[in-house]
Amino acid sequence: MDLTELLGAAGTIVTLVAAIYGVTRFIDWRVERKIHEEPFLRKIAGSLRPMVIFDENGSILLDHGAMEVLEKIDVIRPAGGGNVPEKIVIQPKRHLAHAPILQTLENELINVEATRGKGYEWQYRLEYMMYDDVFTGKRRFRLEILV
Repeated sequence: MDLTELLGAAGTIVTLVAAIYGVTRFIDWRVERKIHEEPFLRKIAGSLRPMVIFDENGSILLDHGAMEVLEKIDVIRPAGGGNVPEKIVIQPKRHLAHAPILQTLENELINVEATRGKGYEWQYRLEYMMYDDVFTGKRRFRLEILV
């Protein structure tokens, strides 16, 4: 092998290494840019731990992907028009093997009992052991879907 062939082979190797390095840097840059985009982060967060925050009127306050799984949320008050909701019914769009986790966001003590309803429905019976009238009309709940 003479010097020109050796230089040609070395040039080819350097060019090949530089090309591979350039392609990997470009891919890294694209991935880095994508994972910092807000819509992409919302999509990931919604698919990993979908949850929704709603109030006692059934209004959705914050949706982190749960409403893609749920059809609707009904908050039911006692027939006599009591201060606290007595039941929450959720209608999923598909079968959920486990009951979603329902929590109150207020400083109240509630026993929550989840049971299956018709079709895909989940029903939550709320038994208030301690509540404050200051939250009447403003109670908020957090529902996390277990996937």
